[in-house]
Amino acid sequence: MSLLEIKDLTVGIKKTGEKILKEISFSLHYGEILGILGESGSGKSLTALSILRLLPPGLTYFDGEILFQGKNLLKLKEEEINQIRGKDISIIFQDPLSTLNPVLTIGEQIEEVLFYHFGLKGEKAREFIIRVFKDVGIPDPELRIKNYPHELSGGLRQRAMIAMAIACSPKILIADEPTTALDLTIQMQVLELLKTLNREKTLSIIFITHDIGILRWFATRILVFYKGQILEAAPVESLFKRPLHPYTKLLFDSYPGKNSLSYLNFFDKAVSEEALCNFYGRCPIACKKSLENAPQLIEVYPSHFVRCFLYE
Repeated sequence: MSLLEIKDLTVGIKKTGEKILKEISFSLHYGEILGILGESGSGKSLTALSILRLLPPGLTYFDGEILFQGKNLLKLKEEEINQIRGKDISIIFQDPLSTLNPVLTIGEQIEEVLFYHFGLKGEKAREFIIRVFKDVGIPDPELRIKNYPHELSGGLRQRAMIAMAIACSPKILIADEPTTALDLTIQMQVLELLKTLNREKTLSIIFITHDIGILRWFATRILVFYKGQILEAAPVESLFKRPLHPYTKLLFDSYPGKNSLSYLNFFDKAVSEEALCNFYGRCPIACKKSLENAPQLIEVYPSHFVRCFLYE
């Protein structure tokens, strides 16, 4: 049984009915690191917010299920979903400085989480937070617990965010581009920390990024997003050995050292025809069948799925 299962999740603008996420389906297994790859605006972060029922104003769920340990999160009352947020499913964001409360110390913010879920406060909470700080490699935790967010470096702020996210021993951690704003050395430290937590605490991780290189080393399975759809899903070894979808191939070609110019040229192509394939207008080998039918995710190799008529 999967720890988390998303079935045909469709999210869009309530007023106009426009769909932004379209029939998103995937599962997260116990102890797995699932990577979500795609360019800006592909629906990666919105998928993360959808899981926690934190949709921005004006958006709504049109269809689908979000099953956590068999329980549909979309059917829960607000107080019930609040018991899951931060405790069973946590999230860390790209920029901790804009996420953390600037007028509260790091210790006070984590204590709020502990008090809400476990009733811990005062000295007991302080001792607990110091242990968590040590787990995530924050030096001098007795001093850092009194710091405000602006008093910490970027790397320490991100570690503090991770400490807050894992304080209640969640089963799932959603990491939404947590290393983008960090320099390369700190990036590797944060990724090593997440890998250690995954290994030692059997923490399941959904890792969202546009960095192909990180996922090759970090993830066990990858979903490729484009315009609110999953175009390809595969174990990391299979995806890098034989990317199937034209978009995935172009993404890989755009990596430094590859022929990035061809990738950019394809993305400049103008199209006048309406197609049911999301990628038709930018596809270098677009087929006419896409004008009449929408491609479905099909399994081409074991556990390797692609949304493309070329493989039917």
